[in-house]
Amino acid sequence: MNTLGYPVIDADGHVEEAGVDWVTRVGAEWGDWAPRYISDGRFESGQRRFTVEGKIFPRWEDKWGRESRPITVHKPAHQWTGRPGMMDPKERLKDMDLEGIDIAVLFGGSLSAAAIGLVENPALALATCRAYNDWLAEYCGAAPERLKGVAVVPFQDPEAGARELRRAVRELGLIAVRVPTWPDGRDPGGVRFDPIYAAAQELGVPACVHLLSARTVGADRFDNFFLKHVFYGADVFMAFAGIIGGGVLDRFPELRLGLFEAGCGWVPYLMERMHEHWELFPDQLPHLKRDPAEHMASERCFYTIEPEETTVPFVAGRIGEGRLMYASDYAHFDCMCPESVSTVAGRADLSAGLKRKLLGENAAKLFNLKA
Repeated sequence: MNTLGYPVIDADGHVEEAGVDWVTRVGAEWGDWAPRYISDGRFESGQRRFTVEGKIFPRWEDKWGRESRPITVHKPAHQWTGRPGMMDPKERLKDMDLEGIDIAVLFGGSLSAAAIGLVENPALALATCRAYNDWLAEYCGAAPERLKGVAVVPFQDPEAGARELRRAVRELGLIAVRVPTWPDGRDPGGVRFDPIYAAAQELGVPACVHLLSARTVGADRFDNFFLKHVFYGADVFMAFAGIIGGGVLDRFPELRLGLFEAGCGWVPYLMERMHEHWELFPDQLPHLKRDPAEHMASERCFYTIEPEETTVPFVAGRIGEGRLMYASDYAHFDCMCPESVSTVAGRADLSAGLKRKLLGENAAKLFNLKA
């Protein structure tokens, strides 16, 4: 249980879609194109992948690398990986109590990620997003005051995506929209995606840029999982640069933006690079109306941290203590649960006030939560 004396909000936890009959939920009329999970003999740990639209996600070479050896994660045995709570909300609540988390914000796994950016057929993408959002709302319904879901919408069809976001928020109670790092193979800052951002601003919910592990920038460069995984987060700040450079925050002045599962150490570097290029080539980004470094440090942009990330004090000093959020990454193989909250709370290099902001206050601002 939480013993800190103030609410703890996990800004980025995960659910897992593998145990769901997606053929029925998405619609049998899609036949072999409907999402379904399959076994793959190359996964020695018993993990599964899924097919949708007749294609396998994630592709082996994209996620693991053609030359990767069998992957063994060297971490303390008591730390969690792939918990039942990713599929069972009652088990999730038990784990939250063990960790000391009061509210968890929930992102999906491979199926929902593919639906918003990799599926080519817009109608199938919409059907999959609707099915996922319905399922996620049911999951959160076990404890709606503690479990908060992030909606997915089809960026393949932005107008349909905007309609689905309105449904997901108004009818299902979801609290944000996930932005893929390269929707439809494109920059997420493009004007064509404005209907979705407009709907998010209208609804007062944040747009959340979260990496898509099925396809990352390292997928085309490295054949080894070690190196691919090192650069997972690069997709997030590349997408963020596109959103800022594309003028999304200028066109939608009330829109809040969250950056997830990339840590925060990259933020000052990107601020410096964006500022320098703003001075050198301002005419290259006609939709950008403000120094991008100012956008990045504004009260509208929030960034998750890793519990042990040593750059947190420096970044907080650079952009302000109100911009950073704790995230557990429950229950991926590299998460620190059930010690992620205690790790942040026990850090000697963070002030008591900053810890309180990291562990709950800042996430409450981004997601408009009463905690």
